[in-house]
Amino acid sequence: LPGLKFIGPFERGRPDEAPIETVSGIGDINKDGFDEIGIGIPRADFVDESFPQEPGDPGVDPGVGRRTDGGDVYVIYGSNVGTNR
Repeated sequence: LPGLKFIGPFERGRPDEAPIETVSGIGDINKDGFDEIGIGIPRADFVDESFPQEPGDPGVDPGVGRRTDGGDVYVIYGSNVGTNR
């Protein structure tokens, strides 16, 4: 889409790097008459916000508070606001 730029929370070159692997139209999931877009990041790590640990932190068990490749999906909701070209 022209003018659309997605910036994910996963930094390139870091141990938890997770690239976008899927982008697709997913239909009108909220029934407002405009289709939505789904962005899939299946290699994103799930991090327990109550006990977060970064990969490579010294003296931590990387399996505690983190599930590797848990996956994320982001939804961009369609609307009639803006240029919609």
